[in-house]
Amino acid sequence: MPPSVLLGVLSGSQRRRWAANLSGAGAVEVEYLTSPLDVEGERARDAGFLWMADGSPALRKQMAFLRRAWARQAAVVALAEDDAYVNVRLLAAAAMRLLRAFGPDAAWHAGSYEWYNYQPHLLRATGFGGADRPMAARYWGQTFANCSGAAFDARRDPARRCVGPLMFPKGPLHAASRGVLRWLHESGALASAERRLSIATADGRRAVNDVEFGFELVQATAGRAPLHYVSLAPLGWIDKRGSGPWTAPLRSDRLLAAHRLPFACWAAAERAVRREAFAPEDYELTEPHSPIDTSTGEAQHWLHPPTATLRSLRRAGAAPRMRAAPVDCG
Repeated sequence: MPPSVLLGVLSGSQRRRWAANLSGAGAVEVEYLTSPLDVEGERARDAGFLWMADGSPALRKQMAFLRRAWARQAAVVALAEDDAYVNVRLLAAAAMRLLRAFGPDAAWHAGSYEWYNYQPHLLRATGFGGADRPMAARYWGQTFANCSGAAFDARRDPARRCVGPLMFPKGPLHAASRGVLRWLHESGALASAERRLSIATADGRRAVNDVEFGFELVQATAGRAPLHYVSLAPLGWIDKRGSGPWTAPLRSDRLLAAHRLPFACWAAAERAVRREAFAPEDYELTEPHSPIDTSTGEAQHWLHPPTATLRSLRRAGAAPRMRAAPVDCG
């Protein structure tokens, strides 16, 4: 039977896998994506939640996982990094709510978004100042790499061609419907990405897998029905940048993902969220608006309204009260 939600964890560390021990629950099935050179992987695979992906780069694992998820007919595919705590029960509730809202065949993507500029041939993000503000990202992209919103042509554009700014999902956790997987395959966006990756890998370049995924979404959407983007930030999508101690407060009712949460806190977070009830009917979507910055007439990229909408998923006002207990890591 196909899984409702297939969560792939881009794992590059044995220590992280065994310290976190993230597993599935209910509608969510978890697979760790690691290298066949990882001898410890054999023990993890015996536990039933590890799939051995060919090659070690995160982007290659991501592409292989997307093809595997399509073949397994998963209704929803999610990607996470191995240093991100994920509340799989809330992830399942959110996925079921979005499936009901948009229907089984619709194309939607859910995550936490920023704006970068991108050089597809080089697999390199550039000009990403003010990532939460499209206009600032546009300025820095044009300043540093002459980025523009014109359509990208992989056959004709030079190696340093830059597009943007484009909206992309931050890598610690994001999810997409089977409709998005279909578009990625039928449009040739995934195959094109694999060709660009092969060339870049041969030249020794490293890739940013989340910005690349955002770029593939734009490529796959061109000329198709609207792509629905959904912000999961109101559910407790918490990111930690840079070094230093973890300082963000955590609550059991508003904790979907916590990037770089110390592993010593994962058990406490899991105990807290297990005492809460996460039901699809307790969440609602905000009204759609354009994800494109319309404050200027200048094109940001070739995905224009009404080819996409952006909404947020949040607790419904009529939803039952929750415990909302602070997560104490001791």
